[in-house]
Amino acid sequence: MHERLIFALQSLIGHNVRVQLKNGSVYTGVFHTAPVDREVSVVLHMAYLMHESKDGKLPAADAKPFRARVFPSKAIVIPAKDLVQVIAEEATLRE
Repeated sequence: MHERLIFALQSLIGHNVRVQLKNGSVYTGVFHTAPVDREVSVVLHMAYLMHESKDGKLPAADAKPFRARVFPSKAIVIPAKDLVQVIAEEATLRE
């Protein structure tokens, strides 16, 4: 794996992120790790499902966030084949 991608993934550890899946669902949680041994995947701790989509569409910008009334998942693993994007608004990529 390219060194820059590994550096970027390591820089996200411990930051709150939003992860969008191909089906349109959006999770939010703490970026824990991204194993790169076989296939890249993203592991989130304390993850909530923020938007559930069955049709692959994202919510409107002014839509109220969906938050299930359950405790957050201790950890979820999102394989690369389901991943669209990882958004980390407060992370920096500086050494």
